[in-house]
Amino acid sequence: MILMGINWNDVYVWTVIALSIMAAGGMALFGVEKTLPTILVAVLTALMLDILIGKFRKKNFKFPYSAVISGLIVGSIVSFESPLYVPFLAATVAIISKHALKYKIFHIFNPAALGLLVSFIVFSKSDSWWATVPMLMPFLLIIAWKIKKLHIALSFLIVFVVLTYFTDNIRLQSFGDLLGLPFYFAAIMAVEPKTTPVARSQQILFGVSLSVLLFLLAFVARIPYALFISLLAMNLVYFLYRIRR
Repeated sequence: MILMGINWNDVYVWTVIALSIMAAGGMALFGVEKTLPTILVAVLTALMLDILIGKFRKKNFKFPYSAVISGLIVGSIVSFESPLYVPFLAATVAIISKHALKYKIFHIFNPAALGLLVSFIVFSKSDSWWATVPMLMPFLLIIAWKIKKLHIALSFLIVFVVLTYFTDNIRLQSFGDLLGLPFYFAAIMAVEPKTTPVARSQQILFGVSLSVLLFLLAFVARIPYALFISLLAMNLVYFLYRIRR
């Protein structure tokens, strides 16, 4: 269904809407004047850079919803107390990597995760995840279902809860504790369509492996930025699997 020039059947449109609602919830919680600049810098940087690269490559114009999604993710995870050059660099790396780091039709890394990791390392900053508003999280499962990646999100969350809870690394005092960072990571970042499996069995294996790797890096090895490193590592493993088939 196309209305006002927008294809409302496009899952990317609904992902933008969902992430925008999440960001709006975070803004209401922490204050628009504090949070809006971070979101705007991330989204506008990603959007304009993607358009410029498209023009340079002489591609027919198509509104880059994927760039907006990357910008919203970056802006929602970078701390709103960080200098604006942090989301700027993260969004820039995300878009450049989306266009440059691929082999034939195969993308290698989750753009937002790579951009965030590079920016955090360069500027010695930490992630914030300020837009992970628990009451809004269940809507993200609809997005994971619509892009047919729900098995990744669910398998990741189940194994994550088992590993962290029963090893006393994280105590989830309520269901609301789960509907925060872990849920956002599982239902939005871990299910990025172009860098994750399609088949159900492979999705489950990907989700389980991602959760185990994250547990080892974060709670055993105590490596900084374990969320991003574990996801990018799994992206690379899946990429190598695809090109060798």
